[in-house]
Amino acid sequence: MSHSLFPGHVIDIPVTVDSDITMPVPISGSFSHKHTSVQDEEEPVTSDSSQVWTNDTKVPVLLPYNLTDAVPVPADDIVPVPALDADTVPWHSTRAHVPSSRVAETLGLQQIPRIAQAVAESHKAGRRLKEQCAQAKFDQCQQVLDNCASLMNDPASKVLRGKWVLLLKRDEHGNPVQHKARFIVKGFEQVFGQDYVDTTSPTTRMESICLLLNIAATKDWDIQQIDIKTAFLYGLLPADEAQYLEQPESFVELGKEDWVWCLQCGLYGMKQSSRIWNKTMHKAMLNWGFKRLHADPCVYYRVNALGTVLSAVHVDNFLIVSSLPKASQSFKEELKSLWTISDLGEACFCMGIAISHDRANRLVSISQTALIDRIIQQFGQADTDPISTPMDPSVAKSLTCPSPSDPPLSDSDSHELACIPYHSLVSSLMYLAIGT
Repeated sequence: MSHSLFPGHVIDIPVTVDSDITMPVPISGSFSHKHTSVQDEEEPVTSDSSQVWTNDTKVPVLLPYNLTDAVPVPADDIVPVPALDADTVPWHSTRAHVPSSRVAETLGLQQIPRIAQAVAESHKAGRRLKEQCAQAKFDQCQQVLDNCASLMNDPASKVLRGKWVLLLKRDEHGNPVQHKARFIVKGFEQVFGQDYVDTTSPTTRMESICLLLNIAATKDWDIQQIDIKTAFLYGLLPADEAQYLEQPESFVELGKEDWVWCLQCGLYGMKQSSRIWNKTMHKAMLNWGFKRLHADPCVYYRVNALGTVLSAVHVDNFLIVSSLPKASQSFKEELKSLWTISDLGEACFCMGIAISHDRANRLVSISQTALIDRIIQQFGQADTDPISTPMDPSVAKSLTCPSPSDPPLSDSDSHELACIPYHSLVSSLMYLAIGT
């Protein structure tokens, strides 16, 4: 049984109900009780005050200040409180005074303003992120509808599905600079021979990038960088490879919920989109007087009255090395005439490589610090400590190819090995080794 001397303060008191024991009934407005037999019918009483439950064990009873409606309490149930001598009662606490700053420090109260500020800033950052993602999605849908898609309600072939992919673009220091959204096609649903035929497309070699930077350093040439916005949308699909795609969620046109997009150009995720864009870009480069190197099909050069321009193309990124600034500026104007570009100015971060150009000393420095940090975070190695021998020599034997006489791996070992992203990790380390 529990009783409360004060609101919110509950004390458990064991009570055994017996015919010879009387139970109290709470009285509204007063802090007392009256005796009644448990055999009598109890009247339902609602009390807003604290309740006191007693049995034959005497407990202190707090009498109210207003005794007008109080029910008499048997004297045997009251434990008198001894009177206090006014001369001996201190008028203030005799405990040692503790400064408020120490109390706040002990309870951690000094951290509350900073924690509240951090929470508020986190909420603001979350709202800004949602707004930026929503704007990026809207821009992507608008570009698709303006350039290469139209709505129709009678598709001639199966309808592909899509999904949103949100990207965070970072600079050479690993700091976020731009939020990007891409509505990509689930290309694994495409069927070879029906939805696409050829998929191969070249990309520039890392050796070509280093060669162009070496030429710029030794000859003191200008290094510029250009990015083509939504490059795949500019590659037109053949008439027999038109694709149909469902409308993105939250961007469905009212009254045409069952209609689909008819795509006349490539879109991210499609098997043939990279190849279509590369062919479109190559045709434009030839029309502008560029020639392609035989050693690397993604390196173009042009020599005219304005100067010499060398350009390495990696999908939609252009690394431009020119003998004179006006030569690279002329090339930028030609790119703008066909596509929407982002003029990034002097190259400082391209393909995961940070570029530093010291023209006074004719030096070009490259590094991949930001990419290395990202790979370390991706594979969960941020908290590890470097050692001189990162691999345990004792496990070298287990890394050899198993022989037929070796016992098979256990289920737990097989599951553990299957969860290790070995292929992705080795590919990342090879890219780092080749780059710098």
